[in-house]
Amino acid sequence: MTEEVQDPLKPLSEVYAPDVRQTYIVGTVADTHAVLTQITLHSGVPVNVRQLFETAKNVALYSWFVYRFDQVAESVAYATLEMALRERAGFVEWSRPAAPRPPTLPPLLDQAKREGWIRNEDFPSLRRMATERARAEKLALSLPTMTSNEDYPIAEPTEDEINAAMRTLDFVQILVDNTPLLRNQLAHGSSTLSPRSLRTLELVAEVVNQLFVATA
Repeated sequence: MTEEVQDPLKPLSEVYAPDVRQTYIVGTVADTHAVLTQITLHSGVPVNVRQLFETAKNVALYSWFVYRFDQVAESVAYATLEMALRERAGFVEWSRPAAPRPPTLPPLLDQAKREGWIRNEDFPSLRRMATERARAEKLALSLPTMTSNEDYPIAEPTEDEINAAMRTLDFVQILVDNTPLLRNQLAHGSSTLSPRSLRTLELVAEVVNQLFVATA
C-alpha cells in the first residue's frame, strides 16, 4: 500500500476536468445530471429535509469531477434520511433545548417498519431489484452446467420468477438491517471508495417520499 495520499487537491488548471474513473462508470456530466434530475422529493416532504437532499444531489453531481465525492454525497443522503425520520416521528429540528432527545437511526428505522411508514410495495425500484435477484438466482442454477470454453447468454427471468422474487424480497428489513451500518461506516471515518451515490440517493428518496403525504 502506498504511503502517498491519493486524489489530493486538484491543481487550479484541472478543476473543471472530469475524474476519468467516472467517465468509465457514469459517462458524461450530462448523464449524471440527467439521473439526478429524476431523483426528487415531493412537496409534502418538509422543506428542511428537501434542502439537505438537494445538497446531497449537488455533491453527487460534482463527484463527476472528484470521484471521492461519491461517499460524501452518500453521507449527506443518510443525514437527510435520519432528519426525515426524526421529523416523521415528531422530533422537529428546531425544538427547545429541554425537549426529549430524538432516537438514533436504528430505532427510527425500526419504528418506520413497525408503524408501516415504509412498505415493500411502495418502493418504485422493487421490481427492478426483484428482477436482478431472479436473474442472479437463475444464473447460479446454471453455473454447474457451464464449461469454461463456452459462451452463455445471460438468462432473463420469466414474469413468474420475477413475481416470486418480489414476494420473498423484504426490502424494508434489508434497509433496517443494513442502512445504519453503511451510514456509520462513512460517518465515523472510512476508506470506502465506491461509485454508488446515485443508487443511494435513489433509495433514500424512495424512503423519504413514503414518510410524508404528497401534496397536490
